[in-house]
Amino acid sequence: MKKNDIYRSIKNYNHLGRSSFHTPAHKNNSLLNQNLSLSEDITELPDTDDLYTPTSCIDISEKKATKFYETKKTIFSAGGNTLCIQTMLKLVCNAKVNHIMFSRNIHRSVINTMALLNIIPHWILPQKYLNSNYPYYINPEEILSIFKKNENIKAVFITSPDYYGNILNIKEISEVCKQFSVPLLVDNAHGSHLICIDKNSHPINQGASLVADSIHKTLPSLTGSALLHITDDKLIPYAKYSMSMFGSTSPSFLILSSIDLCIDWIAKNGHNEFKKLLEKVNLIKKTANKKGILYKSKCSDPARITLDTSNIGYTGDEFRKHLHKFKVEPEYCGKKYSVFIPSPLNADIDFERLQNAVLNLTPKEKVLEDKEYHFKIPTTASHTVRNAVLSEFVTVSVNNSIGKCASRAVAPCPPGIPLLIPGEIIQEEERSLLINYGISEVDVLK
Repeated sequence: MKKNDIYRSIKNYNHLGRSSFHTPAHKNNSLLNQNLSLSEDITELPDTDDLYTPTSCIDISEKKATKFYETKKTIFSAGGNTLCIQTMLKLVCNAKVNHIMFSRNIHRSVINTMALLNIIPHWILPQKYLNSNYPYYINPEEILSIFKKNENIKAVFITSPDYYGNILNIKEISEVCKQFSVPLLVDNAHGSHLICIDKNSHPINQGASLVADSIHKTLPSLTGSALLHITDDKLIPYAKYSMSMFGSTSPSFLILSSIDLCIDWIAKNGHNEFKKLLEKVNLIKKTANKKGILYKSKCSDPARITLDTSNIGYTGDEFRKHLHKFKVEPEYCGKKYSVFIPSPLNADIDFERLQNAVLNLTPKEKVLEDKEYHFKIPTTASHTVRNAVLSEFVTVSVNNSIGKCASRAVAPCPPGIPLLIPGEIIQEEERSLLINYGISEVDVLK
């Protein structure tokens, strides 16, 4: 089969006419098409302002976002959620070694920032909760225990919602952080829309000091658009400079314009549009539940659809092929779970196709082994993340990697959760996980 370049590959995919249940959330809808064009692809000028030292139009737009979210300060990122994560961590770090507590289900971008800022991670392990089949729950008692053992911890960093839609008990976690006067940082990449469903479910209203919203994932804006919310006055003066250390000196004004339009849209239409979306999502969830494939957890994002077709004998590849017969493209099909990201910008035909795809699933007789990722107590690291990333490395086969030290994160994306952290020693369990994900080679220290 002839391979195409980027432009033709995208064109070919679009010509398939599949219903998009993946990011970005604008779903190629006319909402952005009718407002954005190449004329908005411009640079910093006296008339267009500067993202990192705004004094005019960007300042006005960010103040509008701040007012809507009711934060102390909300700032724009044209470098995606990664830039917001880098900025959050920079704001709580100094020139020395920095000890920070992380939930183990962090995104791989966090690992790279650890190396840049010389951060020593202290891990919180997600646990299974009540009837959940997937470990996501963070026990506040575990956080309390880690605080008592480590007086140098400067911040707590958690991810909520996770890729599958599980929402953490952020208010409880924030209360523990307040006991030790330590800021809580939340990677809310997949939850920027929660403000439209119930503003109290957004992390900024549950005690978080810093929150990163990857708005293009669930709200109508261009890929690469994100927001950084700040609720602590002390962090505001350093935020723009910290972001400028990692961001491009030529941020995309197309992306910034889409953020501005997105804020206008959610302020005017967000609540009503998501109310209508949830009605459509709930119909599909009811059908999936009858089929025995609906993923459930104690607290989940009502707009996220996560299915477990392994219950009826389908691998991820088999389920994806089934979806394609109904012209549906999911966000992700793993060995166990499949993820769909609906948006108010999806057309009615999209939901009809997904509903029909679920209705027409025929159970298979085979029982599939559960090989989805499971969190474990990490091995003792032989190097810091920074030293491991910056040291010389060699590439070896996974089968010959046991006992060696990983030199970089291994994080299949999606969902982008690291199986292996730089500096950790590879044991048999890690080797098995890597093979399970189809990874045959790994970089290790010389």
